[in-house]
Amino acid sequence: MRVISADSAAAILDQQFKPLYFVASVSVLVNPPYREPSFRLAEPIFSEVDSGFEVIVHEAELCRSLLDKMKADVVNLDISIGDVPFEELSPVELTNCEHPERDENVFSKSYPD
Repeated sequence: MRVISADSAAAILDQQFKPLYFVASVSVLVNPPYREPSFRLAEPIFSEVDSGFEVIVHEAELCRSLLDKMKADVVNLDISIGDVPFEELSPVELTNCEHPERDENVFSKSYPD
């Protein structure tokens, strides 16, 4: 299965090592065995972490651009749980992270067309 996915990275941190700015977004095409990308599109973004909805839109646009060049069976858009360290999440909080209706709502606000 050919998969296109996108993500953004934050590298400008505050004194407590919390992310302040996303610095890059990338969309990749991966093929089995999924160890490295077959193709990638990367762009600098320098966007505040607090404006995360804009980053999701940019990731979707990168996926669309990559789809224009390469074929894929699946497109994966990953929505972050924020700056909460994984080891600090309770089982209840992890369960609450899996809400497709909430994710659709976030996506529709971010990318209405």
